[in-house]
Amino acid sequence: MLRNHGLLTVGDSVDAAAWWLLSLERSCQAQLTAGAAGRPVLIEHRQAVATREQFGGDLVGWINYQPLWRLISRSEPDPFDGGPVPAVGSGSVPAASCGRFPQPVRDRPRGRVNTAVRMSPALGRGAGAPGAQGALCGTIRCRPMRLGVADAGGAMETPRAGVVAGFTAVRAGCRRGRGRRASGVAVQEARHGSGSGRSAYEEAHGGGCTCGDCPHGAREGHRRAVAAFLSRRDEFAAGQGLPAAVAHSASASRQWVSEELTQSAEVVAERGRAEGEAWLAGLGRRTAATVWAGVVLLLLVQSLTAIGAGWTAARTAGLAAALVVAGALTAASWFHRARGGALAPVIGEDNRLSTSRAVAAAWVLFVAYAVLVLAGQLAVASGPARRDSLVSGLELTRGAGAVTVLAVVCGIAVLVRRVVGLRVLAQRLQKVRADRPRASDLLTDDAGRGTFADIQYVVISAVALVFAAVRLARRPDQLPDLPWGLAVVVLVSAATYVAGKYAEGGRPVILSVVRAREAGDLDAPIRTGDDIEIRGAGFVPPGAQRADRLSRMVVRIGAVNVHVPLVPVTGGFSNPTDDLLTVPVPADVEPGRVDVQVVTSAGVETNRYAIDVTD
Repeated sequence: MLRNHGLLTVGDSVDAAAWWLLSLERSCQAQLTAGAAGRPVLIEHRQAVATREQFGGDLVGWINYQPLWRLISRSEPDPFDGGPVPAVGSGSVPAASCGRFPQPVRDRPRGRVNTAVRMSPALGRGAGAPGAQGALCGTIRCRPMRLGVADAGGAMETPRAGVVAGFTAVRAGCRRGRGRRASGVAVQEARHGSGSGRSAYEEAHGGGCTCGDCPHGAREGHRRAVAAFLSRRDEFAAGQGLPAAVAHSASASRQWVSEELTQSAEVVAERGRAEGEAWLAGLGRRTAATVWAGVVLLLLVQSLTAIGAGWTAARTAGLAAALVVAGALTAASWFHRARGGALAPVIGEDNRLSTSRAVAAAWVLFVAYAVLVLAGQLAVASGPARRDSLVSGLELTRGAGAVTVLAVVCGIAVLVRRVVGLRVLAQRLQKVRADRPRASDLLTDDAGRGTFADIQYVVISAVALVFAAVRLARRPDQLPDLPWGLAVVVLVSAATYVAGKYAEGGRPVILSVVRAREAGDLDAPIRTGDDIEIRGAGFVPPGAQRADRLSRMVVRIGAVNVHVPLVPVTGGFSNPTDDLLTVPVPADVEPGRVDVQVVTSAGVETNRYAIDVTD
């Protein structure tokens, strides 16, 4: 049973494959009806195995299909293009037959084949439109034939329609040479979306492209996908949009809504990743433009301040150093153009800006610029005394504070990366990847909330850098002499930042598991089919509040993995939450004592909690 294509059956003959398709469809109908009526009563495993041994052979399927074959071959001979009706039992080629859950067929054109083949949505729109040529079903390629429209793309309504879907694949004059050409035509028409009514520009720029300033590019596609998802979530939260087949069963409707929201959220996530990649590709150009804008600003400041004091060699050295640094950053932007340009070294493994790396990079660039300024003045110095004075400006006694701060912030950048990596591997810290880095990452945690450790580290480091820049402008003939008092403040801020990284996060934990019940229900033991409430902490990692990430959560009940259903409410989801999960106990769980364990969307496992499941 395929999520996007429906039912899929195989057999050693077309007759058997078609009969298994009809049987599976009817079984699905019976299961949905039983689920809507109440709690289904399962048959014993040994009885199911015995039934399969007696009636599960392809010969039984072939025999059961023959009356239907005779009926359809005499009542609707159109699929044979006016040729003779094939003899019963002539289809012995291995085949596959595709179908979907039953839906009502309206306005079916008489004299056309109502096929049960459903093309993949990835191939485009219009695959089932009237006039489409050919059909592709499993591994069987068929001759061209007219396809009728059966509501949402060719669903079955009656056994007769299912029979047509089963035997037209091979029996309706299928020839391998013509079949390959016909199936190619069908796929090409599906890809081009015949009858979709969309222009070529809309097909190319419907939200999936990543071209520059295109108004229908990746950002627009992501915005549309988010709007569609929010609209669908709020519609389900209001109790609307449910099909009649599942509306009478709370568990079936909840599962259906969860699956629909998960698929819609995956589209949003895909669009978000496309937007992030497009944004990173353009970040290198923007970074280089910002760097050269800073060089122009420095030139203007130097020109304005030189009006009264005059132009000096130090000003020339400062501009030359700025040109060298800007050239280096531009080259780095080109080499890392697909990863954010010059900002690539400060982007962490989770695709967020790293606070420790950003602070360290700022200090490295500043000290490199200060040394280049001294080197430029030394290159144009005229006398030995001037050269000796500039060389002495590089002594440690002149810039001990700045050098100490540089060493500490660089060491902290390496240490924090190591600490975070080890905690993630030990499942003590949950990290999920972001779509793209943002400037706010420097001051917030993965959930977007401002953190004291990050904010104070960035603010104090920025203040110290401004002070050092002013000292360099006043005394360009030596390294900026950062006072030890200010250097100690920076060191204390760095230590606070590291302590915050050690205290961040924590492993998720299950505290209790109880049977879910509504007001007025009596207490009872946990049985298969019941809902259970898992209470604890840390189930939703920071930054994983989106639906596509919430849908990755899995609860292990014994040996069975259960996906946590998404329960929408206006503005969000009531399930799952960070401290409470509600999941059904599937019928596959064996009665007895079993362990319950939660696997979060970050791949972190909780502790095991034992519960008793009864019949």
